[in-house]
Amino acid sequence: MLALAAPAAAAPPWSPPVAIPAADVPPRLDANTLDQASFVPHVSAGKFEAGPQLVWWRGGEDSRVLVALNGTQTLRVRTSRSAVAASRYAQSRVLTLDARIPDRDNLERRQLGYRIGDAGLSSLGAVREIGGPRSIASVPQLAVNADGAAIAAWRHIVRGRSDEVQVSYRPAGGRFSEIRTLANTGIDPDSIVGVGIDTGDRAIVAYSRDRQLAVRVIRVKTGWTSAEARVAPPGGQRGPVEIVVGTGEPGIAVVAWRAYPVTEGPTGHVDAAAAILPNGSNRPRPAVSLAEGDLVGYPRGPIAATVDATGRPVVAWTVPARPGVSVPTAAIANQAGVFGPPVALDSSGSIGSLIRVGDGVAVSWLRETPGPEGHGSPLGVFASLTGPDGAFGPPELIDDASRGTGYDGLQPPGLGMMNNGRALAVYADINANAAEGEARVSAR
Repeated sequence: MLALAAPAAAAPPWSPPVAIPAADVPPRLDANTLDQASFVPHVSAGKFEAGPQLVWWRGGEDSRVLVALNGTQTLRVRTSRSAVAASRYAQSRVLTLDARIPDRDNLERRQLGYRIGDAGLSSLGAVREIGGPRSIASVPQLAVNADGAAIAAWRHIVRGRSDEVQVSYRPAGGRFSEIRTLANTGIDPDSIVGVGIDTGDRAIVAYSRDRQLAVRVIRVKTGWTSAEARVAPPGGQRGPVEIVVGTGEPGIAVVAWRAYPVTEGPTGHVDAAAAILPNGSNRPRPAVSLAEGDLVGYPRGPIAATVDATGRPVVAWTVPARPGVSVPTAAIANQAGVFGPPVALDSSGSIGSLIRVGDGVAVSWLRETPGPEGHGSPLGVFASLTGPDGAFGPPELIDDASRGTGYDGLQPPGLGMMNNGRALAVYADINANAAEGEARVSAR
């Protein structure tokens, strides 16, 4: 059963949208991919007492567009052909994870590396390589905490046998480690790796092994790594495919995932589940079903997870509700890790992102008309925040002025924080046929 969030407020508190000048706009949300989060802008602000915010998104030809923002003011725009992810940290630094192609005759092979630049993006820094070239499935995943401790993980393709799950980690102020292999048998090829890192430098790596969730915990200061812990999916559900890790302060953490068969893309019955890592434990509790798919549909928009300041895990995802309709949905657990019923945030739409704000969280989504495979014409981008009781407030309109038509138009927003603790939304308005669109930013 889905509860329904309160109706929209009459006077939304978001500022008028401002265009971000950039060579490429964020891409149109495409359901035909495993890593849905790669289509939503990512916003980070380090310790956000000072300095600009960093935004990055996918550009043309798999490049990355990086933007330094002072609130809604654009300071600098850069495009990187080698970066795959980036994050602000500390007061004035940017960490960029690179995956260059050293040999154009073998496009699967990547040379991993990283750069340390300044928050204003005047320089991205010199490349420091991580290991040697290797074949990597999908895109490496990166998590960075406010101090600059980081974890990168990916699936390594090995000819003739199972893929491997590999990682490299960085203590705050240090270098990335040598590449380590966490698992080399039974790795499910139709899945992505999830990573997260908390303020205590505890990194969590989650992956699918023998159709079960597998979790390893790494202390990046020392390299200590826990034994693998496995969790079976809820009864009747498939193994994890799209995996995310939500962390907050040192303590409770949540691993959430969606499960579906992968053919040309993520089609079929879509399930959602989560497993809680209790405070002080490296082993998740038994998995909890968040939703069970009962129809064929595309899960547009990512599944997202975080933990609020009071220790409540939160998961947000898009539920295929009935033919032609997908519903942005969220579920909140209490500090003991017990989830309440899912909440429908709107009548139809696709999730954008989920972040911690103050003592609660903020979630964003794109409202859409019903349409084929769950995506119709965009009607506006919205956000909702939880209060002290953990309940989601009314939907707040961010922007509904699109130049696009049909499936083109406004896209689900990425959320982040400004130095003053206020929320920031970055999203795309893609004109008809994805021509002459623009990136936009609005502040709450």
